[in-house]
Amino acid sequence: MFIKRLIAVISLILLCIFVKAQNIMTDAKIIAKNGDTLVGKIRNYPKNGWEHEPKTISFIAASGQEIVYMPKDIECFWVTEFGKFYQSATVELNNEPIQEDKLKVLFSPNDINKFELDKRELFLLVLAKGDLNLFEYFDENGKYHYFINANNEPIKELIYRRVIVERAEGRKIYTVDTYKKQLSEATAKCNKNKDLQFLNYNSNELLKIVTNYNQCIGKTTLITPKQENGHFWTPYLGFSSPILSVEVPQIGNKTFIDFFKPVIGIGGAWSLTRNGGGLRAGADVFFLHHAFSSKKENTPNANESIEAVYTLTGLKFNASLIYTMNGNITQTNVLKTYLRGGFGSNFLFGSDFKVNSYNSGVLSGYRPYYSRKVDYLSLLVGVGAVRNNWLAELRVERGGQLSSLLSLRTNYVTLYLGHIFKPKV
Repeated sequence: MFIKRLIAVISLILLCIFVKAQNIMTDAKIIAKNGDTLVGKIRNYPKNGWEHEPKTISFIAASGQEIVYMPKDIECFWVTEFGKFYQSATVELNNEPIQEDKLKVLFSPNDINKFELDKRELFLLVLAKGDLNLFEYFDENGKYHYFINANNEPIKELIYRRVIVERAEGRKIYTVDTYKKQLSEATAKCNKNKDLQFLNYNSNELLKIVTNYNQCIGKTTLITPKQENGHFWTPYLGFSSPILSVEVPQIGNKTFIDFFKPVIGIGGAWSLTRNGGGLRAGADVFFLHHAFSSKKENTPNANESIEAVYTLTGLKFNASLIYTMNGNITQTNVLKTYLRGGFGSNFLFGSDFKVNSYNSGVLSGYRPYYSRKVDYLSLLVGVGAVRNNWLAELRVERGGQLSSLLSLRTNYVTLYLGHIFKPKV
């Protein structure tokens, strides 16, 4: 039953994603081969950029005509709303994988500097323009490529390779970091960037080198906006209204309702795409403490009353998918809304269920005491809104025990308030 509900929740979220993805359009400009500028919109441009640079773009001109362009058809295009600039280029690409389980195997150290380049026409994301230009390409195999050129020189890839060399004493992984020498030569006019020994092959460090060089030379025309962080953290403070239903042999079914209990916790969300798009995986943990009690007078013994007492103290762990309905929730100068769906489990300590029996002829007595670390699984759905990094979310959870002496069902309706914290890039 729980699996079926979970599949239904996830399917609903994915359906919303699919429907919304078919209708995303954003303002853009195209520079044609003859230098003309065309103003219109690009269809299905994700809010934070494509997961991989596109092979083609679908451009809707001001006249309403929709045309599909390949890199060879235009000079460049500019997604004006997000400040992203893409350059058409014919480049020689190093297609060797860099994942350790897919590395190319060589049989002699003399072959390390021998490799082939694949000539392609591509759209490259422009990271910086100036006296020295920097470009990025993220291919379909999950590998980042970076390119540079100056003035009217050809665009060349900054070479970074990892290979395995088969030797008599065993296999050894070699790293070929030619990109350090390439950048050192390209920035030779400015002493500021001479020592590149510890330069890593990633967009932040390469962009810093190119930007510093262009500022030193005194010629910077474009720096792409930083990508959104792929994750963020949120401390929560909330109010919960739990409902508990328990069935035990002695007293049958008991239902407890506990209104407006405080809830504290912390959660995080991680992007499932390269550029922090609308779909994220979320996880959170909350501390909870509830004490329930209920009395039953109509027992077989007219002089007897029974009190059921249930205490619950522990941690609630949740995992979920989050989909933003109108853009990235970490860009919060305007109101953003999102959906959440997932499941949770509890780690409970100091929790038990006991039945107290009272008789008019006896001061007090006890029926069986159910001492148990009660645990259960739950499904959850929620809807939330974010503005200026302040978050409000209404979440509904329904759970039950997998196996127990007790038949336990729980329902939670909780209003969470929180603040989003984004790690610095």
